[in-house]
Amino acid sequence: MIDEKAMEDYVDQVTAAKMLKITQGRISQLCIQGRFQGAMKIGWSWIIPKVAIENFKPRRRGPRPKSTQNEADRDFLTSAINQADNLKGG
Repeated sequence: MIDEKAMEDYVDQVTAAKMLKITQGRISQLCIQGRFQGAMKIGWSWIIPKVAIENFKPRRRGPRPKSTQNEADRDFLTSAINQADNLKGG
């Protein structure tokens, strides 16, 4: 059992959602994914260490940067050209 002194270092799901300006559902998803170190499920809700919320860094949304995508395309095309050369015997 967690004593009251230790509970001062934790916040509930509702408070965490307000602190990060995201929904309670998203907080649950992040806890399930293990994105908050030390989060614990109690009943239907989560308690999360304040330190974990303060250190939380959201991941970038959207597609990969074009430079990475272009490099992947170039690597794929180079590989295809090399395979075609090998089939021709050249």
